[in-house]
Amino acid sequence: MPAMDHSDPMLAAYLRRIGFSGPLRADLPTLMAVHRAQAMTVPYEAIDVFAEGRASADLSAVQDKILRRGRGGWCYETNGLLAWALGAIGFRVRRAMAAAYNDVLPADAMGNHVVALVTLDGVDWLCDLGLGDALRAPIPLREGVHRDGPLVFQLDRLDTGLWRFWNHPAGDPSNFVVDPGPVDEALLRRQHDRLCADPESSFRRNFQVMRMTATGSTVIYGRVLRRTTPDGVVKSLVPTPKALGDLLATEFGLFGIDTQSFWPRILARH
Repeated sequence: MPAMDHSDPMLAAYLRRIGFSGPLRADLPTLMAVHRAQAMTVPYEAIDVFAEGRASADLSAVQDKILRRGRGGWCYETNGLLAWALGAIGFRVRRAMAAAYNDVLPADAMGNHVVALVTLDGVDWLCDLGLGDALRAPIPLREGVHRDGPLVFQLDRLDTGLWRFWNHPAGDPSNFVVDPGPVDEALLRRQHDRLCADPESSFRRNFQVMRMTATGSTVIYGRVLRRTTPDGVVKSLVPTPKALGDLLATEFGLFGIDTQSFWPRILARH
């Protein structure tokens, strides 16, 4: 593998954003550490989609949003950023289409989620920071149970050549399927734009922000604050737009969000 130029100022900004100061090598310890560092620092959020019906998967826009403005993002943004950073470090990485769901897989779901696959020493590793409470570290694309502390995940190989990822029991969504083959970029763009614009999209209907901890998560869905730990789940109602703004700042590191502008929609949906 050719030597990589790690002097890229944008890569330096990414490493500062996720608080990573370890060696930059295209090896498994670095892959694990970078993935986990982003998981713990960059929240999952689709605020722009909910509030304004817009988002951009363009890399420069994602870098500006997450690295310069300190925001989070949804799967097209967070996994796009992760895939770029891993490639800049020197990993062999590619994006892969996925379909996230809970119960029945809709026929048109493929591309409503996107993940990253890293090939290392002949093994593909599933990297995904586009869900609010799922993988903290990559897992090999290999059938069976995968453990991360108290969290238990599973991968099944389907007859169609797809892979089904089962989230840990408290995670949401409960599962998704991954197509490890070549990405249909046009389909991904259509799905991205549909989820932004369609008034029936769950991202347009529901305010959602999530942040993982090592063993749990803090989630605001609508006006419900949910804290999940190994001991259970505690829920409470967010009372006011100011309280929502304060929570976004203190719990998620998201500052300057105009919560008053979309609070009536949160209340109406609740």
